[in-house]
Formats: sequence, C-alpha cells, structure tokens
Amino acid sequence: MKKILYFIIGVLVILVGATSCSDEDSSVSIEEKYTQQTILMYLPWTGDVSGGSSGLYRFFLDNIDSVEAAIVKNKGTNGCRILVYINDRPQRGCLYEIKYGNNRCIADTIQMYSGNGFTSSNGIAQIVGDAFKYAPALNYAMTIGCHGSGWTYKEDWVNYPSEVKGDRYWRLGGTSLYDELYFHDTRFYGSVSKYEGIQQYGVNIETLAEGLKMALNEITYPVGFRHKLQYLLFDDCYMCNMEIAYQVRDVTNFMVASTSEVMAFGMPYRSMWSSMHGSNPSYSGMVNAFNAFYTNYSSPYGSIAAIDCRKTEDMAAIMKEINKKYTLPDSLRDSIQCLDGMFTLDRPGLFFDMKDYVDHLYDMNGVSITKANGDNLYTNFCTTFNEMVVAKKSTPYLYTNLSIFRSAPFEVKKFNGITLSDFSVHPVALIGKEKTAWWKATH
Repeated sequence: MKKILYFIIGVLVILVGATSCSDEDSSVSIEEKYTQQTILMYLPWTGDVSGGSSGLYRFFLDNIDSVEAAIVKNKGTNGCRILVYINDRPQRGCLYEIKYGNNRCIADTIQMYSGNGFTSSNGIAQIVGDAFKYAPALNYAMTIGCHGSGWTYKEDWVNYPSEVKGDRYWRLGGTSLYDELYFHDTRFYGSVSKYEGIQQYGVNIETLAEGLKMALNEITYPVGFRHKLQYLLFDDCYMCNMEIAYQVRDVTNFMVASTSEVMAFGMPYRSMWSSMHGSNPSYSGMVNAFNAFYTNYSSPYGSIAAIDCRKTEDMAAIMKEINKKYTLPDSLRDSIQCLDGMFTLDRPGLFFDMKDYVDHLYDMNGVSITKANGDNLYTNFCTTFNEMVVAKKSTPYLYTNLSIFRSAPFEVKKFNGITLSDFSVHPVALIGKEKTAWWKATH
C-alpha cells in the first residue's frame, strides 16, 4: 500500500513540476509577447477640408517632440512602446512607432491610411486596433489631441463657432488677424472654422466610445487582463464632463481631461511623461505637472482633472435619486460656477461645475435641505464624488476666446474637477442633453 501511495505521490510531484514548468514557460512567453505598456498618441486632422489650414498640426508636432525629449532624457522608454497616429493632410494619416537608440528617437512607420475613416467608429476601431495589435501590451493607454466641444453633438450646432461667439464677434472682424491681435489660440479652433463648421471632421463621443470598444474587443489579452484602457487622456477643450466620463466607462478605467479651454500648446508632455508611462500611472502626478507648467506659462490658464470612470455608475445612481427629489430654481442658475466660454449676452453657459451645482441644490437660499429633511443623499454624493475625482487642479483664472461678452480670462471661484450640463438652458444643451447616456441613466 505504501508503495502505491509513494507512486501516486511521485506522479503528483511530476505533474506539479510539469505544470510549474508550463506556467513558467507561459510566463516567459507573455514577457516576450507583451510589453508592459503601449501608449497611442491619436492626432487626427483638425484643419479645413482643403488642407489650406492645418489646424493644430504644428502643435501636435511640438507635442511629439516633447514626448521624445522626455524619452531621451530618461535614456529610453522604460518598457513602454509609444505609437503615434497623425494626419498631415485631410485624407492622409500615418501610424508609426517612436523608437529610441543612440541617444535619439526615430520614427518607424507602421502603416499609411487614406480617407477620413478617423471620423467613424469603424475607422477609429481600425486605427486603434492596428496600433495595439502591432504593439501588444499588458496595459494600453491613449491620448487624443484635437479640438473639443464636450459631450455636445456636432449635428446640433449651426453656424459653428459663430453660433458660440455671437454674431457681433464676426461683425467686429472675426478673422485670423483679429484672433492674433486679441486672442490666444486654444484647442477650440481648426476644423471648427466659421466657413466649414464641424460636420466634416467632428466626431461625437458615442462614436469614439464605440470605435474604442470595437478595437479593444479584438485584442487578444493574457488571462486576467481586462478589455479597457488604463487611461484616456483628452488633450482638448471641454472634455471633462460627467456626460463623457459616463459614456467612456466601458472602455477606460480613468479619464484625464480639462473642464475648460486648453491652450493650443496642449499638455506639457515633457514634464507629465514620468507620470504617464508604466504599469501604475500617477494621475496626481499628471495633474500636478500640468498645473505647475501652466502656472508659469506665458498664458497662465488651465484646468485638469483625473476621473475614475469605474465610479460613474455609482454616481449615476445617486444623481438619479437627487433628481427625483430636487430641482434647481431658475434664480440660482447664474450663481453656479460656469467653466466655459459659451456665454454671451443672450445665451447662457453650457458646462458648469458639477459639485457646485449639487451644493446649490442642497443649500437653496441659505436653507440646508440636508439638515431639514435628514437627507443622506448629499453625504453619499460627496463620498462618491471624492472617490471619482481622484485629482484636480486649476489656475486662479481660466481663458476663453469664444466670447467677447465676458472677460477673458475669467476668475475661477469654485473648481471641483468635472462639469455637468443637466440644468443648462443653452440651445445646444436643450437639443442634445436628453440624448446622452448620462441623462437616460439619471432621469
């Protein structure tokens, strides 16, 4: 009996050893097949249809140079692969990898693209899928550089951006010369010219999210890894909305974006880079680096926040209960912090500080609803909000070049990191907000 027992134990030992070796081989295979992280810099066309204006293209090149400077400074990519998709013409795009060697960076072309597929979910899925399949990783992250108008739908705008700025802007000479004399460039211009609108190259956030979801679902992952980005960084104006964070919750764990206009220079990648790459990116590091740069920049205006999109469903459930019980009086609308430049004499704001809005709901005319009704929703809201907004910073003043009817820059009295358009009576909000996934989940 002992011999049989010993034999069985021996077989088990051999099997365990074989399994262990198999696991070890599998581990080595994963190490060989997957890098630690792949970051895709996604820089689609932002100029006009003819190509006469290249939009933000020259700023994109500066952004790439900043990343390369950080790589050279660090003497390598530290286990990270950096891919770039960029359009140098309206109908031509290139996907390439930034590689480091001999103390410099070179561009290794992967694929060329023709047409404007970057405006459709299928086209986005193709480009992103090609990038991530070419550079398989344990973690994926993505930056998007372009113009931004938040969660709003491109088809809901008419005569954009003159509709935003007001007719008086154009009567006063809304030309490139006028802009140069009186305005700083921000990432709100480019294909959003008054001549062509945003229909040609604009992309709704649902289209982007669908394209990313398609691409991520096509990737082969090691066991235990999720089909989500580590983070999605929007290097664009007005993208840190609750509506967007909720919309992209299925494709990214974190979102890094600005509540307001981003200067044309964009993200200071050289100083942010050390926080962006690796298996555990530092979101507070990104936010602090951005704020430190813009505090000392020649145009010292900028806001940024890092949002944990995994908390957005909890936030939606709380806001649904709040919306059932409370409505903001019209008399309080103008007292809430507006973080956009949409405002004109006859047109209200579009993006408002979310927590300041909820604070007003719970303190109408100085009477605390929380204390009066014993309502614990506000406490739950604050707890979840603080878990969702993991880092945030704003300069004391923010800038807008969209309206001549409010001063630019304008003071930021309240900043909590993310905006909401639920109560906005801006015409575009009235047309579009009820179409968003956020509205449907909270009303």
